[in-house]
Amino acid sequence: MKSKLLFFTAVISAGLIMAFATNGHAEYQMQTCDVVQAGIEETGDALFKFRPVGETKPKGFVAPVGREKEMLAIALTAMVSGLKVKALIDYQVPGSEIRSLRLFSE
Repeated sequence: MKSKLLFFTAVISAGLIMAFATNGHAEYQMQTCDVVQAGIEETGDALFKFRPVGETKPKGFVAPVGREKEMLAIALTAMVSGLKVKALIDYQVPGSEIRSLRLFSE
């Protein structure tokens, strides 16, 4: 009886670990985007709205702490000059952190 309970507990634990390991990872991808909005929120967070090429609706993202000014400069430059940016973002999770941001000229 104890061995069956131990086996059952091990199987359930392994299943839970696998479920969290596969579903909990962000899907960060490099996306070519138009910058729709860039600025600083009242909380001090740098908020950006990007619309990837081919998408119709922009989504918001935040800059990592300590890199707000650099990313804001890149985003504003893109907006003023009409360039796009390459952003390493998880577009499926709005509000997630931007991992990388660079100007892009086609």
